[in-house]
Amino acid sequence: MVFTIERRSERYAVGRLVEKLEPVQGESNAPVPDTAPPNLRVGDVVEVTITERARRNPERDGVARINGFPVIVPNTAPDQTVRIRIHQIRDRVGYAEVIGPEGRRPHLDPHGHRTLERGRFIPTPG
Repeated sequence: MVFTIERRSERYAVGRLVEKLEPVQGESNAPVPDTAPPNLRVGDVVEVTITERARRNPERDGVARINGFPVIVPNTAPDQTVRIRIHQIRDRVGYAEVIGPEGRRPHLDPHGHRTLERGRFIPTPG
């Protein structure tokens, strides 16, 4: 968007929109619904595919879309399919955690590696 400043003071400026630019290639412009889908509730377990990286923590969090509604899932990457449990729903975004195959949250060591149970590590190749 391109604005022109018409009036400026110490605390704020007043301007008007001159031109609306086209979106940048590769940016996600998927419409965000105003409210969560009516069938999505806290505690629901859903299998989803992560479609993109989160804007606030792109190196750590991923975003899955459930009927167009974005859900932030920590410690995931795009194209990863995971089972999640919804733990918070806000007006425009939901938050979930990855759960294990038994419906439990997987334990992570201090380096973020999965463990079978608390205190017992899964060996990593390499």
